[in-house]
Amino acid sequence: MDIDREKCCRWRVANLVIAIFAGRCACVTRWRRYHLPIVFKRRETVSQATFERLQALLDSHAARYRVVEHPSAGKSEEVAKIRGTQLGQGAKALVCHVKGNGIKQHVLAVLPADQQADLNALARGIGGTRASLASPAEVNALTDCVFGAIPPFSLHPDLLLVADPLLFSRFDELAFNAGTLERSLILNCEDYRRIAAPRSVMFIRQTVES
Repeated sequence: MDIDREKCCRWRVANLVIAIFAGRCACVTRWRRYHLPIVFKRRETVSQATFERLQALLDSHAARYRVVEHPSAGKSEEVAKIRGTQLGQGAKALVCHVKGNGIKQHVLAVLPADQQADLNALARGIGGTRASLASPAEVNALTDCVFGAIPPFSLHPDLLLVADPLLFSRFDELAFNAGTLERSLILNCEDYRRIAAPRSVMFIRQTVES
């Protein structure tokens, strides 16, 4: 009798565990089904809003540009090939945080896509002593974009825009993603300088020739 009672207790505990686990799985399934699409929809909405805001800015200043729709690509080389542009025409935008000498400043640093950034040089150019890449949360708050889709324009009052002069010395047009990984703008260089008005800072990493 005691053995049967013990088996019954074990059976009830086992079923309780199964029920709890099943309930959690159902909760996860419901969350995935109903909440994730909302997140994706919001991201698409924000990306579209960023593009429309940027396009309105360019149109209001009579900028010379064209829009290129394309599939998402992971590397700058792949995106350039899809756009039909040179890699060096790509305007790579990095959200950085500069500190030191009493400075605490978020910076949108723009350089050619075929170059690498020297963050120490960037910090010195701003008047600080050190710089680091911003966290994904900071990038999202300051640009409303994912990494790789950030246009070379500051659309936030706390984001200082700087550009390395090499960006303007080799090509007549710049190419960049416009708030989304599936849409690019190809913009006249002089129009970009006139409208965006970035501060000129030399921060490209210098290669040492052997």
